[in-house]
Amino acid sequence: MTLQKTEAVLSLKGKCKPVVGAADAAIAGLDFFVRNQCKNDLSADNGRFPIEYDCLQNQVVALTGNWTTAIAIEAFLAGYRFTGNKSYIEAAGNAIGYLKTLQEFSPMYPRLRGAFREETPQTSYAMPRDSLTAAWAMLDWSQETGDDTARQRAEMFADWFIEVAMEKGYPYWRVIFDSEEWTPMWTGSFQSGGAFFFYRLFMVTGKDKYRKAMRQILDYYNRHHIDENGKITVIRDRV
Repeated sequence: MTLQKTEAVLSLKGKCKPVVGAADAAIAGLDFFVRNQCKNDLSADNGRFPIEYDCLQNQVVALTGNWTTAIAIEAFLAGYRFTGNKSYIEAAGNAIGYLKTLQEFSPMYPRLRGAFREETPQTSYAMPRDSLTAAWAMLDWSQETGDDTARQRAEMFADWFIEVAMEKGYPYWRVIFDSEEWTPMWTGSFQSGGAFFFYRLFMVTGKDKYRKAMRQILDYYNRHHIDENGKITVIRDRV
């Protein structure tokens, strides 16, 4: 059996470039994000990436929020390890700077200390599962670069998540930065993915409270979101 290469044509900044193979395609994608990353330290958007791009108009339409920026950071860390291209680690570092601006430390909101706002420092809410992805990127960045402050921030978020976001046994769907009730009163199967962040944090720190949080998430998921036949109920009223 022989593997045949397929050729894809990607439109990058209005130029058509033939790309052959998965690695070449991935690198072309990373290069696109490097070129289009917001690099303006006078802007609150500094470090964000395109999440919507209008190829006909050749312009960015919308920018990443906390979890989509975090996924981009993970891609850049992988790209850097694969290629050694310093522009990838620099792009990841700029994006980490953006995530840091979203993390809440205001004495006005002591109950939300350590959470990440959803999109900008002014966003009035956060989705705990999205925020967890931001903390995960902080943790992986810290392990790649030795940035201990980023690791500490990831732990601050994890402690908030355990103490507040999971105070009812399973993560809140959404939290709001004012006196409004945290709604909706649903739980989602997708929240179970947070267990792997806590396992990763346990492996890095050796702190058993993170392994316990992983088990708490998975125990709830196994009881309420997946049945003995493997059927997954994506959304449920909180039990």
